[in-house]
Amino acid sequence: MPSTDNLKIYQEGKIDIHRRSEIFRSQLDRLSKDGDMIPQNRKLIQDFIRDCMLGKTIKGKSKKKIGPARCLKYIGILKNLSMWFGKPFDDLLQKDMEDLIQRLEADQILSVKNSPYSEASKVDIKKTIKKFWKWKDGDNKVYPDLVDWLDTCESVKDVPALTRNEIDIMIDSTSNNRDRALVMVLFDSGARVEELLNVRLKKEHLFWNDKIGCYMIRLEFSKTKPRTISLPLSTKHLSKWLNSHPARNNPQSQLFPMSYPALKMTIKRLAHRSLGKRATPHMLRHSSATYYANRLKNPYKLCYRYGWTMASNMVNRYLDREGILEEETAEAVKQDEISKVEKYNSNLREELNHLKEDYEFLTQHYTELKQELDEFKSGQGILRLLLSLSQTQQKVIDEGISEANKFDLILSNPKQTQN
Repeated sequence: MPSTDNLKIYQEGKIDIHRRSEIFRSQLDRLSKDGDMIPQNRKLIQDFIRDCMLGKTIKGKSKKKIGPARCLKYIGILKNLSMWFGKPFDDLLQKDMEDLIQRLEADQILSVKNSPYSEASKVDIKKTIKKFWKWKDGDNKVYPDLVDWLDTCESVKDVPALTRNEIDIMIDSTSNNRDRALVMVLFDSGARVEELLNVRLKKEHLFWNDKIGCYMIRLEFSKTKPRTISLPLSTKHLSKWLNSHPARNNPQSQLFPMSYPALKMTIKRLAHRSLGKRATPHMLRHSSATYYANRLKNPYKLCYRYGWTMASNMVNRYLDREGILEEETAEAVKQDEISKVEKYNSNLREELNHLKEDYEFLTQHYTELKQELDEFKSGQGILRLLLSLSQTQQKVIDEGISEANKFDLILSNPKQTQN
């Protein structure tokens, strides 16, 4: 069994795998001591971040407080804005804002890596500008004219995804039980890395469900909402890993006791070695959503499994990408066409049955006529006809005699008739 000497057991509660709370506190401290920043801007940024943490910048929503990760991003962007504008935020004119956005879109403003900002980063900057000035000048209700015109729409790009077969190839490329289980659980659950690294061995986080015959995992610490999901694909690899887990008797131990950089590197190396391509933990989440979108085909179930709100457009991205949104339309049209064909076929069958009856009648009549014709040709038909006529004539004579006898009887008994 692997050694537990270097295995860190975290205290109860959320494990901050990115150390964002620690970094956030450090950045707040640096902000307060930043003598190069325009004092009015520094004070506005500090007040804005304080209100974000208190939940005063979002109105009318259940989730109001903004966490350290988002606040950390706000600090970085607002510090850059103070530097780019080079003047107090209160003194900005419309032209100042328009010139900045024009330079940003033209890639004339570079990041700390001395490269143009990505489209996603540009959208983040513009969203931060709008939120900050909505707080500063719009009472968190309306966007002031200075920023109301900013376009924060982000173009949707197809997300690269690995197939189930490629996942199996990655797993087969290593004999390490932990790594095999890690790849499959990331793919099967579609969990965010922070969610998965916060799963512990305790029964509240991981347990076997006899009814459906697979493990269930509780993602307690999520950036959206906690949820319990099934792991139908992971049984074999997860069982082997649990049997060899270095701290399997300690319920407080992580299911995968590793840091975020170590996990990221593990996925990167396995994908490069087995597939010859780049892969990230988040790509496995996208791959999982693509895989299950083709099987669940239910927006509500997908939103629950991946921790999206029903208002999120993420679920439609996957359903649209796989063409599932149009499957119902195609199926409805197909069923309508099938109904028309079935009705037409029913009418044809009814018409065919009538034709069969007519054919059988004509066939029988033809057979009888042919038989009579053959008999006439052989002479038997004439004899039968004469016999038939003789029998008919005899029947008429017999009926006449019978009537005459009745008449005679009446004449011979006139009193009986009168009575």
